[in-house]
Amino acid sequence: MTYTPTHESAEALAGMHPLRSELRHMLPQLVELDEPSRDELRTQIRDVSDSQLIALASQILELPSLRKRQILEADNQVERFMLVYEDLYRHLDDSPEIGDIPPEKLN
Repeated sequence: MTYTPTHESAEALAGMHPLRSELRHMLPQLVELDEPSRDELRTQIRDVSDSQLIALASQILELPSLRKRQILEADNQVERFMLVYEDLYRHLDDSPEIGDIPPEKLN
């Protein structure tokens, strides 16, 4: 299996902006870190590429290897974002302790 970058239109990728933003906001909150380390992670996540963000989300959400493979083999970056986004919300549903996050921060 080989990862092949996809070339979506700028329009399609721009439509992913809300998903990118939400992932960048939520992922640091899902990792057990002290506040200075969490702030550093937030700073670093701001600068990662879309592919790196998807890979990071897969690790933080502790996705099984089969799911990671599905994400990797998705036809395009937009589909990869949608799969990871689904997993983010599945993770939130399965983790009641994360329920402390106010709803306005989730959307």
